[in-house]
Amino acid sequence: MKFARSFADSRLGEALLFVNSLDNIGVAINQELFAKAYHIETGANLKISIRKTNRK
Repeated sequence: MKFARSFADSRLGEALLFVNSLDNIGVAINQELFAKAYHIETGANLKISIRKTNRK
């Protein structure tokens, strides 16, 4: 999953990490439902690990 400034920085169906309008980290899939794709329900506790890769 890549960090993107907006959905315009990702392809349709691509998962992304972004900073939302409340300055919180958000995860999404462009034009799809992230929660449905990953079977996440309301109130779920998530842990996100961020690491740098060598990919360009």
